[in-house]
Amino acid sequence: MSDPLNAILEYSKRKGIKGLHQTYVNRCWEVRVDSQWYFAVNPNKHPVKCETGVEVEPFCAYFEYNGWPGILSFANGGEFAAGTGANAETFVAALEAAS
Repeated sequence: MSDPLNAILEYSKRKGIKGLHQTYVNRCWEVRVDSQWYFAVNPNKHPVKCETGVEVEPFCAYFEYNGWPGILSFANGGEFAAGTGANAETFVAALEAAS
């Protein structure tokens, strides 16, 4: 199974994103991957609202697939969606395809 959080880290490396905790003080790093996928990472030690208005807990990644939400913790993991369209594999594939 593909790891969505690891895929985000690899994507950030490809994009040259470094020092999230310094660059995104009091805000999330937010990416519209494609027409279906969006994510926001909160690198702060406190909750922060992303552009969609959702409050993202510290060190968590908030996801949307066609507007359907999900959240994973970099510290505690969690479970990703397991639908036919919204699942870890399709998210990782979308990140890998994104330029």
